[in-house]
Order: sequence, then structure tokens, then C-alpha cells
Amino acid sequence: MKQGYDTSTISWTDGIVHHDPDAFGLEREADGALAYPDRPANVPALFDAALDRAPDREAFVYPEYDRTDTYREFDDRVDRLAAGLAADGVGEGDIVSALLSNRPAFVETFFACARLGATVAPINTRVSSRELSPLLADADPAVLITERELAENVDDADYDPDPSSYYVVDAPADGPGQSYESLFETGADPPRADPDEGETCTIMYTSGTTGQPKGCLVSHRNLVNGAINYHVSFDTSEGLRTLVLVPLFHGAGLVSNVLHTLAATGTTVVLDGAGPETFLSTVETQDIEFTLTVPTTYVLAMKRTEPGEYDLSSLQTAAYGGAPMPEENVRRLRDFFPEAALCDAYGTTETTAGLVTMCPDEYSDDYASTIGLPAPPIELAVVDDEREPLGPDEVGELAIRGPIVVDGYRNRPEATAEAFADGWHYTGDLATIDPDGFVSLKGRSRDKIVRGGENIYVLDVEEVLTGHEKVLECSVTGFPDEVLGERVLAAVVPKPGERLTEEELVEHARTRLADYKIPEVFRIVDDLPKNPGGKVLKKELVPEPLRHGIQAGE
Repeated sequence: MKQGYDTSTISWTDGIVHHDPDAFGLEREADGALAYPDRPANVPALFDAALDRAPDREAFVYPEYDRTDTYREFDDRVDRLAAGLAADGVGEGDIVSALLSNRPAFVETFFACARLGATVAPINTRVSSRELSPLLADADPAVLITERELAENVDDADYDPDPSSYYVVDAPADGPGQSYESLFETGADPPRADPDEGETCTIMYTSGTTGQPKGCLVSHRNLVNGAINYHVSFDTSEGLRTLVLVPLFHGAGLVSNVLHTLAATGTTVVLDGAGPETFLSTVETQDIEFTLTVPTTYVLAMKRTEPGEYDLSSLQTAAYGGAPMPEENVRRLRDFFPEAALCDAYGTTETTAGLVTMCPDEYSDDYASTIGLPAPPIELAVVDDEREPLGPDEVGELAIRGPIVVDGYRNRPEATAEAFADGWHYTGDLATIDPDGFVSLKGRSRDKIVRGGENIYVLDVEEVLTGHEKVLECSVTGFPDEVLGERVLAAVVPKPGERLTEEELVEHARTRLADYKIPEVFRIVDDLPKNPGGKVLKKELVPEPLRHGIQAGE
């Protein structure tokens, strides 16, 4: 199944890889980025266009809450919530923090804030109270909205919300905060802002593996272009039915699923932490046509169920991103989802979690180790330490320009200056781009291991190890060595029920990697240490004695 683009429109110009703008009706705008010119002015206008086209179509379905809202019904809910927030003093430029799971309140809060010209700051529901405190301090919200199950985290945080501006979904009568539903009871007409597309619509916090998460300032322009970009790139049909499996507090859930579906005047079906059986049964019962989730979701579905156990024929696109999908699993997915296009997608929080690259289905088997081609409005370069573009197949830092690149980080001028310049975002990802435009990630710049003068890119090693039939996931990092500079360590999680030895891993790697790339230390572990955003904490992979290095003679 073809998607909305292929290699035929790819060009190299002065080290920059891009599509022919005329092939997609793109125009270069004042900041130098290519963008979709005939677009809604802001997020409320994007919603209003869908409302006008299909007011009685299902907009959102929440099977776990036994709830369905048509576009007309959802519009009424958003109007009433916006009125309640306005009565509480929320207006243009104010921030509303949302500590909410995948439930109706999240979606309502996002669109109500957009309608008021306010900014919503979603918070990862997995953070601890200690991690929550600086996020709330950074956002400094006018209103905080959470849910009963998460209110204890707020209570334990080093943060005191204003009781009059703190709302809880399903709030207990004697608990903290006011009832979220009370916001719908003002009876007032909500003010309707018409925010400039450059205004901040949401703050997306990164889930970095080091340091404090940074708040990306995501504009209406970023979100609208991001939504259209998914619609065009995947060539999705009007009335698309999408399944959300990833958290909405991540940009991937919000942009790739919700706003993308809105651009198609479609129906978004929202699940919260669903297991493999619920995922597959929902595809069957809800006639799902598109989903984008992490590879682990597909791997677990294939492990716990059999091909043909569910009717999955409605699924037109099974997209994945956020982690590598081994070539073996791509082949298995073909059998599991025989009617679906398989597409690898890549984006960052700094690019609105929008589509930077995508590997169309026709290339997914031969280019499974890549993250695909740039999306239509995206320009890419691989640059050296002086940020000068390199040529095809040379390793350097991946740089991105496009209408989905955010303006910077909230309250972080130094970090903004380091990561953004002249419309480009410098990702910190090491990559190569081949002559046809296919991008291969080599790891983070800090994930390059230099062993005895040889460069080792951790993703190359991880890809080989995850290809072992007994390996569920793994992570590779370096540790100090007095003679070689660094050595290689791999932490490996076996698949459930499998017994795995270091000897098996070494034998598997020996025929697939240069000898200097084979890890000298293997750790067989039950789980990889991860932060609340699901990213591996590399430093914690190395046992304390090895963190100080191996000295000569040891």
C-alpha cells in the first residue's frame, strides 16, 4: 500500500535533503521553513472545519468509559468547559496544567484552552511527586486539573495549588480540589479567542534521560501543520477511524492520532493503558483504520495472540515509532496485519512530536533499519561539529527545519540557544542520510562509544542484539577504560520464559558485528531502568565498580 510520498521527489541541495515543494503545494515562509499554505489559522479553526463538515459524526469514542461524543456534542462540552475556565480567570496566554490520563477530560481540556487562547501544559502521569514539583513550578499554572487516582501525587509534591483553581475528575466529597464537572455548570457564554498561529498552544515536556525535562513551546502553527503533515504523508482518507494507544500527554498521542484524525474529519477511539487483547479487539469492533504506537505494543500483541484470532482487516496503517523495530518483527507484522501498510515514523518533542521522517510501506522490508524519508515539508541535514552539512552516508548530527519545529524551551534560554538556530533544530541524534534520502540513526551524540580509536554507534549494536530470537529488548552503553578509553556494555532483557546466556549473545554478535563492537560485558536483567517517559537511563546500566573505569593491568 502506497503512502503519500516516495523517493521520486527527493533532492539534495547544498547538503540539505528535501522534497520538491511543488509536488505537495508547499510554500517557503518568512522563517525559511516550507509549510502547507492553505491551512486553518489555529487549532480552534482546525476543529471548527471538521465540525462544519460532519457535525453528527463520531468525534471521540472512549470504550473504557462507555462514552461517545459526536462533533456537535463535543463542541458543546468544550464550550461549557471554556466558560467555566474563563469564569475562573483563565484567558489568553494563561497556562492550565493537566495531569490526566487518556480520558475525556484530557481532550476537553486541550480544546477548551485552545478556544480561550490559553496554553495547556500536559504532565506525564507516571512521574513521582518529587518529579512533579519542578514541572508545576516551571509551568506556574493558573489552573491545575487532575483526576482522583493522581491527586495523591499532587498532595505529596512540593507544590501548593490554589484550592479555588484546582479541579479533580471524580473528586471525592472530602478530598482535595473542586469537582471537574463543576466547571461545566456556569451557564455563561464562553469568550472565543482567535489566537495568532505563532502563539503557544501547548507546552510539551521532554522526557530526557539526564537533567530536568524541558518545556517545548508548541505553537498553533506547529500543531496545525503537524496535523496536515500526517494526513498528507499517510494519505489517510476522510472519515478516518484512529486508535490511540499511546499517552495523550505525549505529543505522539496528541498530534499523530488526535489532531491528524481531526484534519481528516475522522473518529478518534481512545484507550488508556490497554493490553494486547484489548488493542486487537478494539481494532476489530471499532473498525480501526490507523494507529501509531511504540513497537513493544505490536511485539506483545504478536506474542500473546495468534494471527487470525481477531479480524484486523479494517486496519489500513500500522505505524510505529519511538524505538527501533527489528527487521524480523517487521516480517512478522506482515503476517499479523496482512491488510495494513507498515510504516516507521520518527519525530521529537522539539518537532511537536510531528512527522519528521516516515518509511513508507513499499520500503519497510528493504529499509527496516532506517527511519525512512523526510516528510514533505521537512528539510534535513547531517552536520559536523561546526554545523556544516555533510554528504551522503557521512555520520554527523541530524538537523531539522520545518513548520513543526518549535520556537524553543520555556524558561531555558541557554538550552534553546544550543538546540535551535536560524530555524533549524539540532537534535543531538547521530545519523546518516543515503543518496536516496533514507535516514539511519546511529544513537545520541553522547551514545557514541570510542573504543581504542574506533567509533561504535550504540544503535548498530542494539539492532543486532535485539535480533536474537530470545531477546525482548536491550540497551548498550560505554564505560571508562584507562587503555582503550571506553569499553562496551550491554544490558539485555530476555523474552518471558526464555533462558539466555552471555555465550549465546557473543556467538550471535560475532557473525554480525566487527570484533571491537561486541560488548565485553553483558548483563542479563529482568528490566531496563527507565525514566517516566520510557527512556532508558543509560548511566544506571553500568554497575558502580565499572563507573570508575578499568585501570591498566586489571
